[in-house]
Amino acid sequence: MTFFENELMKMFGKNEALTDIRCVGNALIGRLTRDTIAKISFITTGYHGHYTNVLIQVINPQTGEVDRHGINLNEAFGFSKKQGIHIYDSDDGMVRWCNFTPSNKNYKDINRTIEQYLEMFVEPVQGMQMNM
Repeated sequence: MTFFENELMKMFGKNEALTDIRCVGNALIGRLTRDTIAKISFITTGYHGHYTNVLIQVINPQTGEVDRHGINLNEAFGFSKKQGIHIYDSDDGMVRWCNFTPSNKNYKDINRTIEQYLEMFVEPVQGMQMNM
């Protein structure tokens, strides 16, 4: 597994909103419902090789993207004052965390944040009501 695949699996491999989870390169894909999948990937937002955000896409393979949401790694890990948390992919092939090393608690926290977002797209359980 690549660095990105390892990190995605540590963060989202046990996401309860997803089934049939697979990693390919810089993306984790899992089934949400019979008709939708979620794609989670690290993205850059300005600097080549500096992966500062996680992008979550909800996709219907028949009709296309349903929704997307980006989460900044600083915010996801609860560091509003500590700036610069990112994954650095250098030109020499070295990939590593910069300015931070996630703990098991950090991995669980970001998974729960993404899980709460994805739960909005999972078919409601009998007895649940959606108020809009």
